[in-house]
Amino acid sequence: MEYNKPEKMIVADSLSRIHMEDDIKKDINIKRSLKQQEGKWKKHVIQEENKKCWVFDDGRKAEVPEVNIRKGLIEENHKLKGHRSMLSVYYAMKPKYYWPGMKN
Repeated sequence: MEYNKPEKMIVADSLSRIHMEDDIKKDINIKRSLKQQEGKWKKHVIQEENKKCWVFDDGRKAEVPEVNIRKGLIEENHKLKGHRSMLSVYYAMKPKYYWPGMKN
């Protein structure tokens, strides 16, 4: 086994940093996405009858449920729709409810 000085390990060093660059790019994209969502959130959310409503560009309104009850709403609608797919549940909930990232 032969010792190589760190200065001579250019290729190995570059390869080890590839994943770091990907992580940095992901962080930047996440921050950019959150900033865009914040802007949309302020633009589209109104308070109506003690609940938050999302106002779409076409004027349609949908309730924005609190974060802590969203999972329960999804599970309830999943059961009511006969245990159909997530996409079916999404389309069933879409006329009444909305929150950013709901489809995911």
